[in-house]
Amino acid sequence: MLQDFLNHILSREGSKRLLDAHTSREIMQRPPRFRDFPDVDLDRCILCGACADACPVEGRDGCPPAMEMSEEGPVLHKERCIRCGLCVEVCPTGAIEMGTLHEEVEERVQPPKPARIVVDSDLCVGCGKCESACPSDAITVEETAEVDEERCVLCEVCLEVCPVAGAIKLVPTDTDELVKRWKEYLEASLRG
Repeated sequence: MLQDFLNHILSREGSKRLLDAHTSREIMQRPPRFRDFPDVDLDRCILCGACADACPVEGRDGCPPAMEMSEEGPVLHKERCIRCGLCVEVCPTGAIEMGTLHEEVEERVQPPKPARIVVDSDLCVGCGKCESACPSDAITVEETAEVDEERCVLCEVCLEVCPVAGAIKLVPTDTDELVKRWKEYLEASLRG
C-alpha cells in the first residue's frame, strides 16, 4: 500500500496534484526567506486584468485560480498563491506590490519532497533568468545555476523561463530514499 502511494506521488500527475494541493488557512505558514503575498492597492488598480492573466496557478477541480478578477478588482486566493511575483511585474500601474523576504528560521522537521530541481551544468548558460524568476530565492547563478533544495518549493517556474531545453529538470526522488525520508519525518513528527 505504501509502495502504491509512493508510485502515485512520484508520477507526473501525482507530483502535480501534491504540489497543487490546497492548504488550509490555519496551517499555512511562511517558509523562511520567502516572498510575502502580493498586496493590491485597489485605489491604483485600473481593472485591466493583466495580473489574473499572468497568474500561472489556474483554477480547476472546483478550486479558484490564485488571482482572479471581480468587479471591484483582483482577488488573491492566498491558499493557492505560489508567490511568483508575475502579477507584480505585469501590473501597468504598480498597484500590486510584493512583500519583503522573511528571515525567520524555525527549527522544524520538513516533510520530504517527492522530487528535486536539477541543473545540468554542461547545458546551463548562466543567463540568470531562473534566479530572477524564482519566488523562493532558491537559485543562485555564478557561472551556472545552483539550487538550494531547502528553499526550493518545486513550483517549476525555473523550468518555464529557462531558454535552454533540458538545462533544468524536475527529477523524482528515488522511491527507496523517499520511503526512508518519510519514515524519518513521521518519527520526528511524533517525537516533537
